Amino acid sequence: MDGDAAPTTEAPAPAAPDGGQPTVPDGGQPTVPDGGQPTVPDAPVADPSEEPEASAPATEAPETDAPATAAPVTEAPETDVPATAPRATEAPETAIPEPAVPASATPMVSDEPSQSARPDIPAPIESDTPDVPDETATPEPVSDGYAITPEMFDEELSGITKKDISVCTDAKGREYMEIKFSKLNQYAFFKLPAAIDLSDYKNVQIVANVPGQLSFYTFDETLDTTEDSWWEKSQLMAFPFYQGSYPGRLEDGRAAGEMGIERQIYALSSIKENDTGLPTTYVAIATNSKPQDGSDFEEVVYDIHSIKFFNEDQDDDWQVTTSPAPATEVPIATPRVYDENLADQSVSLDAEHLSGWAADGKYGQVKFNSDGTVTFSSQPTAKQKDADGNETDQVCPVSVYNNGCSFYIGEDADTQTDLSDYHYVAIRLKTDAPEFKMMTWAGGDDADNFWDKSDTWGNTTAIVDNADGSSTYIYDVKTLFGKKVSKAKAIGFTLKSNKEGTTGSDDGDEEAKEAEVYSITFTNKLLSAEPDSSPEPTETPGFAETPSPEPTETPSFTATPSPDPFSYDESQPNRVVIIYSDNVTPWSTNGDYGQMTFHSDGSVTFNSQPIDKETGELKEVNVYNNGCGFYIGEDADSTADLSAYHYAVFRIKKEDYNAEDFKVMTWGGNDDADSFWDKTDTWERAVSEIENEDGTVSVAFEMLTIFGKNRVGKAKAIGFTLRSAGEDESDMDSGVAKEATLYSITFTNKLEN
Repeated sequence: MDGDAAPTTEAPAPAAPDGGQPTVPDGGQPTVPDGGQPTVPDAPVADPSEEPEASAPATEAPETDAPATAAPVTEAPETDVPATAPRATEAPETAIPEPAVPASATPMVSDEPSQSARPDIPAPIESDTPDVPDETATPEPVSDGYAITPEMFDEELSGITKKDISVCTDAKGREYMEIKFSKLNQYAFFKLPAAIDLSDYKNVQIVANVPGQLSFYTFDETLDTTEDSWWEKSQLMAFPFYQGSYPGRLEDGRAAGEMGIERQIYALSSIKENDTGLPTTYVAIATNSKPQDGSDFEEVVYDIHSIKFFNEDQDDDWQVTTSPAPATEVPIATPRVYDENLADQSVSLDAEHLSGWAADGKYGQVKFNSDGTVTFSSQPTAKQKDADGNETDQVCPVSVYNNGCSFYIGEDADTQTDLSDYHYVAIRLKTDAPEFKMMTWAGGDDADNFWDKSDTWGNTTAIVDNADGSSTYIYDVKTLFGKKVSKAKAIGFTLKSNKEGTTGSDDGDEEAKEAEVYSITFTNKLLSAEPDSSPEPTETPGFAETPSPEPTETPSFTATPSPDPFSYDESQPNRVVIIYSDNVTPWSTNGDYGQMTFHSDGSVTFNSQPIDKETGELKEVNVYNNGCGFYIGEDADSTADLSAYHYAVFRIKKEDYNAEDFKVMTWGGNDDADSFWDKTDTWERAVSEIENEDGTVSVAFEMLTIFGKNRVGKAKAIGFTLRSAGEDESDMDSGVAKEATLYSITFTNKLEN
């Protein structure tokens, strides 16, 4: 099965939406489309303000990272084949935008087994006619279904070659394909020997053992991957195996238990027929997310056991189990002790270490100053192109959120650096941007490709304000790089470039921002404020159309040891938030964000289903964002200094809590605690989950994580939301309401049952 290399059919990753973060490393967390602190998204919507790179081929499609529409089937095929995909131990680091999933891709639960025997020839399965079908005629539908086989692989269209596909046999003698993908959004196309009419079939099943989410498409014979947005012409689009394949997937679509072989079934009933039916000639699958355990693509394989169109009442040899995934206790992690005597490692902020994508002017301008600092402007210098693709004299508009720069950590884009012995990374800068985002590249990521980044909005460990007006933002290295911390390649940032008071999403909202960067340093010491020793500026303000950087040696970062600001007095009395009805924020009880029931034992039950208070009629669920909040002081204007407390502990009914669906919201400083949108969000940042004997779980968050250093002394309100995702995981669809009973919120310095 040798063959020459085929042209790659892939796509760059569109970036994050307003208020979202397109990548967690390897972390998928829901996007909250609000005007407050952007949060880590699980499935952000593509932001049209980010264009694909100029070098991207016309055959590229946008990537997505969304659960496979609605609740995927919880079905585990009985097989003697051991699971070959690695177990997912954490969320994906790259949050990837998703296109809207049509109703035709709605998964359905089927209690009926079906047949999936694979023939030696590309013909309908177990046909009564043993002859090879006439390739010029449309095959007649058969009750046993129609299977996609390895012989149908189309190397010319695919981004992989025949060498990347191995045909294997499981213990029951069934063939399956072992596919080696090498990057995100890489396609494998299969061309049917003759078109089949999808309107003759009710469902499609996909059985696989894969380390990350897939995309699935069907096309008619007119498919042309050289056309713009060719993927939008698909007849069927689905995104199976959210976070990889899990036989014990929960009914709401969340991954659970061990990774292994999983079957998902999608109904075809909603596909619109045309005058000639739905003739399908091509089937395609693609990598829709990076491997969930942080592995590089070359370290994993994708086992495709069955892709088959079928009708009801089949005797499928992929038997299923309905046993739920076993419950697992969450261990309390032992904090790692880092060597404070380990020498700091500074990133060289010079032209030689500037990433390739940051030097072409498309994502802003970089100016190297003689004092060793770097000045960045989010105003691009790249020129716009007209409808014919010709360059004009107009500079590209500012791209909100996404313009920035990055630097190699090692010598070049290919050098991997082990940073696992470092606790913190500190970036010292001065900026007029309201927010900025950190970006990292590691492992198999291309450090010269903007789209291969992993993003982190917020999530600082500490912020130190310096006397010269700059600030040092300190992050946990593990937060930025995830499991690839030993394979770090590059680090950088982007500036949120919108006018003050706007979202940046409307015409006229965009405005270039600037930042002066002093240093990026990996260290094990928490840093004190820098003295005001900055020299007089040596560069004139503004940027040339084409910057001409003059490299200078970047001074190393000298960390000044200081008393540990994170030592807390365990004798400090706890402070309890009053969660009664007279202390709840008004937006929590008006019905727009869910319903609250206050109980006589002092607990409160929140349900994310909104209700019209006047008519009593239920409203559509506002996906992800429904929740409730409580004043910490007497009212919305009261502030409380909580800097003496280490943790905020939520005690919740155990059966109601799921870490992936629980988000903490806080208000502080100038935030309006009576406004839902003024919140700051924190997804999946708990440091401890302790199960109590009374059937509750105590979930602890660090105060500096959820409030930040500048707001923890001016805290106003605290609350939570429950992720109530819709069928297509977007904020445009009605979701499945969730419920949780809260017993207490306590600020404390002790973690105990």
